Amino acid sequence: MTAKMALASEAPAPSRLFFSDAKLSFIFPAHWRLQPGFPYGPLFAKPTKSGREAVISCAISAPLSQTHLAADIPAGMLKDLARKELESHQPGFTPVAEVEKSISGHRAYEIIWDGDDSLRNESVYFFIEDRIYAVNLKADSAAFRWLSPDFHNWLKSIQILSRRESGALNVPAHGGLWIHQTGGLKVILPEAWLIGVSDDHTLGAVIVQGNDQSNLTASWDGTPAKTARISSNDKKALRKAIHRKGYKIDTDQEFSFHGFPALQVTYEGPKGERYIIAEDLLVATPKGNWLFSFDADSGLFRTMCLEYQKILKDLQFI
Repeated sequence: MTAKMALASEAPAPSRLFFSDAKLSFIFPAHWRLQPGFPYGPLFAKPTKSGREAVISCAISAPLSQTHLAADIPAGMLKDLARKELESHQPGFTPVAEVEKSISGHRAYEIIWDGDDSLRNESVYFFIEDRIYAVNLKADSAAFRWLSPDFHNWLKSIQILSRRESGALNVPAHGGLWIHQTGGLKVILPEAWLIGVSDDHTLGAVIVQGNDQSNLTASWDGTPAKTARISSNDKKALRKAIHRKGYKIDTDQEFSFHGFPALQVTYEGPKGERYIIAEDLLVATPKGNWLFSFDADSGLFRTMCLEYQKILKDLQFI
């Protein structure tokens, strides 16, 4: 990631949640709490006067077979799929209102409905590549009236992530939470970091201070393993990649990181016109290897060390 990319916008977007392998990104709605179990449960929750929490959830279908539709599907087909899913899986499903709309440039079908739990729902269905996505607001009827406008405003923040241009975002975000469900990882980044890259394999962020900058990347190898271990080939490949770029390895150590085998390598050398100090951390989990890389101009690296340590400490393997 480069400083030019990070500074492409004079007003970077606020903190966002990046649901990377689901190809979604959105802001944190004001006064809603992120649920710690997500993506294995509701997304956000908010208390209401009735004492029953309102929740926003996000669900994704299995791949649709033989559609061969890369971008979108007809509105009628989307409506039929959504109604079939609700009628089959929601006891007491009773439609109240429905409308066609758009989510991040994709056709969407919105339906308000009641179930047999005395709660009102607003479900919005849309299609990305080969899956149906559904985001849903559930609340008691009294709270639903004043929560629905907030839900609509939040829907406007949804962005579709892409591997085009290596996952580069049009507008960097001031920190946030990056979730990779398949690889089993949550990364929390403070607002000082500008997130400029996010796709289903890689996170990229940068801090710029004057003429110096610090870069962070987290990347997944996409190969779930039967056991968590760093093979000799993995170790050799990491060291070889560092040497190939012309860097000098300073330290090299293995240890347990969040309960997983890890290899940490620190190195330094020229990176274009800059001279950097860097650290790579290779972590082996049953869901695949993760590589965390930090680098900074030599004068900035030492002042960033505590920041790097906190980010690594706050990683959540799920």
